[in-house]
Amino acid sequence: MGKHYRVIQWATGNIGGRALRAVIEHSGLDLAGLWVSSAAKAGQDAGTLAGAAPQGITATSDVDALVAMPADCVLYMRQGTDIDELCRLLASGKNVVTTRGDFHHPASMDPDVRARIEAACQAGNSSIYSTGSSPGFVTEALTIPLLSLSRRHDCLTIDEFADMESRDSPDLLFNIMGYGVAPTVFDQRKVDYVKHDFAGSLAQLADAAGIAIDRWEAFGEMAAATRDVTIAAGTIAAGTVGAQRITISGM
Repeated sequence: MGKHYRVIQWATGNIGGRALRAVIEHSGLDLAGLWVSSAAKAGQDAGTLAGAAPQGITATSDVDALVAMPADCVLYMRQGTDIDELCRLLASGKNVVTTRGDFHHPASMDPDVRARIEAACQAGNSSIYSTGSSPGFVTEALTIPLLSLSRRHDCLTIDEFADMESRDSPDLLFNIMGYGVAPTVFDQRKVDYVKHDFAGSLAQLADAAGIAIDRWEAFGEMAAATRDVTIAAGTIAAGTVGAQRITISGM
C-alpha cells in the first residue's frame, strides 16, 4: 500500500541508533545502507547495532559505496557535519534529513557553504531538511503557536532542561561537554558551539514573529556536584562539574 522509501542511516550514536531502529520498524521504509564511524561497528549487521533482528545490511565506513547506492533519503546524524560528504550525497540524488543544527536557518549560514549545498541539491534534484528536538521543538514547533496567542511581544524566555543521568554517552558528556572535571573558566568554544545551533533555531522564531535580531549574545555557567553521583555514562565526583547552563540571547 503506497510507496516504500529506501533509506540510508548515517551514524548510530545516541540519536542515530534510535533512528536506525525506527527505520527498521517502519512499514513504509526499507533500510538500504548504514554508515558508521567506528571500526568496531563496521562489518556488523544493522539489526544487531539497533538491538533488533538481523537485517542483512552490513554497517560500513565506505562513503564511496553509499554515495553510489540507490536510495531515496539519508538520515544524516553523525557527530560533526562533513560538508564535502554531505554535498556528495545530495549531488547523487539522495534527499537528506538531518539533526545537524547547521541548516536550521539558511539565511544565517556561511554564504559559501550555503552556495555549495544549494548547488549540490540542484545537481541531484534533491533536498535537505533540518529538524530535531534540541534545538527545534521547544524553540520552534512549540513556541510559534504559543506566540500566536500574544497581542504584543516584549520579551520571550525559553528554559530548556536536559537530564543527563540516563544518557549513556561518556565521550559526549565527559570529553566534549566537560562534565566530571574540575570547574574552571567556562570554555568559550562550547558556548560558541551551542550558540551556533540554537541561534539558527531562534532566528527561525524571530522570522516567524517578524522580529529583526541586531546581535546574538551567549555565555556559560557551571556548578559543582555536592556529592559523588553515578550516571549511565560514568561517575561524577564531588567537586567536579555536575551542572551547566548556557544562555543564548537574540537582542
